[in-house]
Parts: sequence; C-alpha cells; structure tokens
Amino acid sequence: MCVKCGHHFEELVGPNVDKKMGDVTCPECGAEKPNRLAPSSISTTKGLTAGQRRRLEAQRDVQGGGAKQRFQEQRAKERKAADRRTGRRGNR
Repeated sequence: MCVKCGHHFEELVGPNVDKKMGDVTCPECGAEKPNRLAPSSISTTKGLTAGQRRRLEAQRDVQGGGAKQRFQEQRAKERKAADRRTGRRGNR
C-alpha cells in the first residue's frame, strides 16, 4: 500500500524474482518504499503453545457439532461392513 496516495497493489519481491523490497515503487504515483501488508494466509495459530492449540482444537470440535465423534462412528460402521463382506469376525 502506498503511503503517499493510499493505492493498494501487489508486487512480488524476493530472491526468486530478483526484486528487493527497496526496488518497489507505487504504480499510481511512483512513490518509493510502500507499506508492506501481511498476507491474509498467515496462520492464526502461529505462536500458540501446544496446550493452547489443543484447547483451541477442542473448542472448535464442540462448535463443529462433534465432527471427530461423527468421523469415528462412520469409520466403525465402515469397518463392520468390510468385515461382513470378507467374512471376518470383528476383533477390533
């Protein structure tokens, strides 16, 4: 984002495109050194401890309507069906 005119634009920078941040200018007004905005793809869980991550995941599971439990139930049904098809007795 340009500090001078407020124009939002994207420009690839880094060694893989042979362009440094200092070489970027605003395409609208030509101002140098625009503000660098963080990409929206940055993870929101970055920097959390393992315990914080677990609590966040547990909270999401509750809000998600028990997706983990539904998955486990579905998997058990699939295993039973596979055992019946192959003639096995369920030892699981």
